[in-house]
Amino acid sequence: MEYFIYLIPVKENIKKSFEVPASAVDVDLVLATLENIKNDLNIVVLDACRSSFPGEARGANQGLASIEAAKGTF
Repeated sequence: MEYFIYLIPVKENIKKSFEVPASAVDVDLVLATLENIKNDLNIVVLDACRSSFPGEARGANQGLASIEAAKGTF
């Protein structure tokens, strides 16, 4: 199963999952940008405290999706 991971701006008021792609930033885009900059060190902090959207259940076996980051990214 493929997962898409997004950074949701603090002030966004997203109510349903279908709103996410239009209102958030794809983490893969952020990581690709950092990789192209070629810094010696990049730090990305993901706050994964958001629960499911109302009326949208998540399976008990679903947790955080892993991401592949460029070398030097923590």
